[in-house]
Amino acid sequence: MIIVLIILIHFTIIKSMTSRSMMMFLITLESVMMLLFFYMSCFLNAPIISLVTFLVLMVLEGVVGLSVLVSSVKMSVSPFF
Repeated sequence: MIIVLIILIHFTIIKSMTSRSMMMFLITLESVMMLLFFYMSCFLNAPIISLVTFLVLMVLEGVVGLSVLVSSVKMSVSPFF
């Protein structure tokens, strides 16, 4: 349930934000929040669940980072075509 909510938040941020610097700020903020979530779930003695959740969130951050990179490359290349 929480992971689905995080996925929806990521795609909403990708669709709604246009400024690249704002996107980078949000990605950094989300990365810090993920690390805090990972450490909190380790303190709750659920290492397997926290590890799986952390890996899923890292993959999502990779997807967000790649989409930001692709959109910035498209924006910089589009005036030439």
